[in-house]
Amino acid sequence: MTDLHVPQRRPRPETVDEPREGWGMSTRSLCRVIHPRSAEDVLEAFKIAEEGGLTVAHWGNGRSYGDAALNESNLLLDFSQMDRILEWDPERGIARVQPGVTLNKLWRRSLPDGWWPSVVTGTMFTTIGGITAANAHGKNNWKHGPHGDYVLGFTLVTPDGQVREVTRESDPDLFHATVGGFGWTGTFVEITIQLKKVHSGRLEVEACSADDLAEMFRLFELYNGAEWDYVVGWVDAFARGSSLGRGQIHAANYLKPGQDPDGERMFTPETQELPPRMYGILPFSWLHVLGRPFSTRLGWRLINFGRFHWMRLTEGSEKHRFRQPHVQFNHLLDFVPNWKFVTKPGGLIQFQLFLPKSSAQQVTRRVFELSQAAGLEPYLVVMKRHRADDFWLSHAVDGYSFALDFMVSDGNRQDLYQLTQVFADLVVEAGGRFYFAKDSTVTGKHVRRSLGDTVLGRFLAVKKRVDPKNL
Repeated sequence: MTDLHVPQRRPRPETVDEPREGWGMSTRSLCRVIHPRSAEDVLEAFKIAEEGGLTVAHWGNGRSYGDAALNESNLLLDFSQMDRILEWDPERGIARVQPGVTLNKLWRRSLPDGWWPSVVTGTMFTTIGGITAANAHGKNNWKHGPHGDYVLGFTLVTPDGQVREVTRESDPDLFHATVGGFGWTGTFVEITIQLKKVHSGRLEVEACSADDLAEMFRLFELYNGAEWDYVVGWVDAFARGSSLGRGQIHAANYLKPGQDPDGERMFTPETQELPPRMYGILPFSWLHVLGRPFSTRLGWRLINFGRFHWMRLTEGSEKHRFRQPHVQFNHLLDFVPNWKFVTKPGGLIQFQLFLPKSSAQQVTRRVFELSQAAGLEPYLVVMKRHRADDFWLSHAVDGYSFALDFMVSDGNRQDLYQLTQVFADLVVEAGGRFYFAKDSTVTGKHVRRSLGDTVLGRFLAVKKRVDPKNL
């Protein structure tokens, strides 16, 4: 008798009901979570969704501020088990990774060989899958473009049951709909990206202060014209009158070969680590606890006031330069572990305006005035310069963005929501865009008006091709 080999059916991935929370802690959902480990697991998840009448969303490392990675009572694919760097080419600076790989894991592999991720977010704990789905930008967007410009290709599992190898050349429509498409066309299982060759583990940084919003814009354009690699600004949203919009700008450049004698020594992860203590004394891990008494409107006003004048006192009004490791310059959000806890119990939301250059200053001034009139000033404001790109659902415009962080409470939640609707109207009227990784209050009405029927129609045609049952 001959033994016949009967192939075993691959077991379906386990589905577990889990409460999940947006990174800002102001939104939460009970989701049916699956941890895929392969393309086959993702295909099975799509079958489970179709059979159960469910939809599918994606979770990278839970760093989206709002509800982007939540899917109430439906499937949520958590990619923490797909976090391997599959291939690293130190000669060409090309990495092939699974979607759960974080920027932190990537730079620790690449920087010792002299390569830095071409675009990074404010935290190093976002995933490559997440920043590709969001087409994330960095402090260098105005010059170097978004993350999507450095995506060479990806393997996409689509809800129609296909595993597709996608590049700009092989399927340009699917490529440009998927990068920045927020997972609506399918699921990444591999992504190949190009990194930036660097000649030092440090950047040349220049800092200067601005007395008002007009000067902030003037200095941004000055740095833009001077061809710096990075430019980012902080704005005091509590300042009024002639000081409205005052703040500070940091610009940075990559160092050229031989310009930094210590450059290669600074490639090691040990030299990039964020310092554990402020001024060598106070542990950064304590700051969110010490900051709790200041997490009021008056407290945030004092913090912003103190920050601006401390910068003036310690740095002077003149521009000054220093050198700073890549990690310390780019990942400022990671200096204070769990800093978001200072916003408990209500958490925080971020509203980010993307405005064309022609109207940015006028609209931003109006946003600050409305925030102050409502007594709902954002406690943190970050300003960046942007350029438009080719990705269909991109948030970027040829102009500026202002990321506004607000504390949420039971008392202000409804007023804050209504205020952000006014902001969204201003953005649409100005010809601006929205960033789905941040905003949790923007409505479908605003998105449709912002993107326009032509772009949306083109996108939905591609989605229907690869996701005919709208999973």
